[in-house]
Amino acid sequence: MDVPGRVIQIDPSDMSTVATWTGASGENEVKSVIFDGTYIYAGLYTGPGKVVKIDPSDMSTVTV
Repeated sequence: MDVPGRVIQIDPSDMSTVATWTGASGENEVKSVIFDGTYIYAGLYTGPGKVVKIDPSDMSTVTV
């Protein structure tokens, strides 16, 4: 079953979900997440591997 991967933004004060990024078809396994202070980067376990850049203000994929 091909279930898209997700990155969930959480409010640390109460651990509630603020927003969610959901991958496109084929982007089904998020293996790593890093935040550089501006963007979120999600490393996907796809063939070939892929890194997605996410804007945390609206959890949208940033195209480059």
